[in-house]
Amino acid sequence: MAICILGDIHFASHKDFLIATCEKFLEWFKNWERNSPENYLILTGDLVHDYINGGVVINFLERFIQTSRFKEIHICVGNHDMNKYQNLDQLAYEFYNNKPNVFIYKKAAKAKIGSLNTLILPYFTGINDEGKTMSEYYSNIWKNKEFKDHYDLTVGHFCGEDNSFPGATDCVKNLDKINTDKLCLGHIHTRHINPRVYIGSVYAGRKNENDYTRSAWVCDEEGWKEERLPIFNEFITFSYPDPLPNSKSLVPIYTILNCSSEKLARDKYGNIFIRRSTIEATDFIAKKLDNEANFNYIKNINIPELFKEFLKVQSPLLNEDVINNCKNALKIR
Repeated sequence: MAICILGDIHFASHKDFLIATCEKFLEWFKNWERNSPENYLILTGDLVHDYINGGVVINFLERFIQTSRFKEIHICVGNHDMNKYQNLDQLAYEFYNNKPNVFIYKKAAKAKIGSLNTLILPYFTGINDEGKTMSEYYSNIWKNKEFKDHYDLTVGHFCGEDNSFPGATDCVKNLDKINTDKLCLGHIHTRHINPRVYIGSVYAGRKNENDYTRSAWVCDEEGWKEERLPIFNEFITFSYPDPLPNSKSLVPIYTILNCSSEKLARDKYGNIFIRRSTIEATDFIAKKLDNEANFNYIKNINIPELFKEFLKVQSPLLNEDVINNCKNALKIR
C-alpha cells in the first residue's frame, strides 16, 4: 500500500501544445505502476487551468478518472479549480462528487488517507464562515482547537513566506508551527525555492517553468520518496535557420527567433509545436511575462493584512486618530 501525491495538473485546451502535453500525461497516468487498487492518490489542486471549460478539458477530466485504479482519490481544491460565475461557486469537476471513491475538499478538513492522518487546506477566496481570509485563517490554524492534532501529512494549495510576497492573498505564515511530519504544497509550479515542501506542477505551463526534477511523492512501507515524472514538455528558444535543438521532452515547444512566420518555420522544421515565431533577435514578450510573474504577488497584496503587520512593528505607536482613519479607509474591523 502506498499514498501517492501529484502536483498541479492544469488540464488545458487553449494551446495545441498544451493539449498534446495533457495527452502525454494521461497516457503516462494510465500506465503508471503506482496506479493500482491498493494505493491512494492525493492531488494538490488545480486539476484544470480554467474553472469553466469546453469539451476537450471535460474529456481530459473524464478520462483521468476512468483510467484511475486507485482505491481512493483525495483532491485539495486549487485557485484555478473554482470561482464564481453569476455569483455562484463553480467547481470545474463537480461531477467527481458522483464517484464514491473521490473526495473533494473545499475547506479545511482532517482525513485518514491510507495510514496517514492528514490535514487538507484548500485554496479559498474572500472570507470563510469565521470571517477570515485564507491568509489569516491558515496562518493561525496551528492555534485552532479543531486542528491542533498531530498529522503525518499536511497538504495545501498556497505559498509560504519563502515563495510569496508577505501580505499577498496566497501567502500563509507560521507553516512551521503546524504539528505535522510532512508538508506538501501545490500552487507553485517550480520547486527550486524549497523542494522539500513544494511538489510543483506535473508539467511546465509557460516558458519560465522548465523544471527537470518534477516528481510524484510516494509514501510506502519504506517511508517518503520521490519518483521522477517524465519530462512531459519543455520550452525551447532558438534562432532560425539554426538546426532544431534536441529535447528529451515528450512535447518540445519552440520559440523561434529571426523568423517572420510560422509557415516559414514549418517549411524548414516540419510539423513542430510553436509557441511563437518572431523577427526579433530576443524574445521580448517572454521577458515581459517573466517580469509580470516576478511582480504578480505584489498585485495581490492583502492591504488590510499588511497594515495590521505594519502596526505590530511600530515603535512608538502611530497616533490613534491616524490608525483609526486608516482602519476606516481599509474597512478593518
